[in-house]
Amino acid sequence: MLGNDEQMNMEPEQEQGSEQEQGQEVCMNTNELHFICEQIESMNKINHVDVLRILRCDDKVTLNENKNGIHVNISDLSNTTITKIKEYIHYVNQQELSFEQMEQQKESFKNTYFATKESKDITVK
Repeated sequence: MLGNDEQMNMEPEQEQGSEQEQGQEVCMNTNELHFICEQIESMNKINHVDVLRILRCDDKVTLNENKNGIHVNISDLSNTTITKIKEYIHYVNQQELSFEQMEQQKESFKNTYFATKESKDITVK
């Protein structure tokens, strides 16, 4: 599904507004979209495929694929799709934190219970 480089390029386009208030709103949205892009681009291929599944649910999304990967204009995405992507990013981040905590706990158990057994074996010999 992804190109040879297995990358997903999601670039938000800047919208032009005549009113200052609307310009501030677009700027905040653009910053948020850039953050979402960075989060997705830092993910691995499996997560990219899951994001693409979310994008395919939106009929209005145009996916452009070439040898560099799949490109999406996320400024055209509906609020519902953006919300689903944000929820998925949160889910992935929570899973990574949970995994890191389990690995630390596993290492702690290993050092506590198995390192002392090896040291006992060395003193017995």
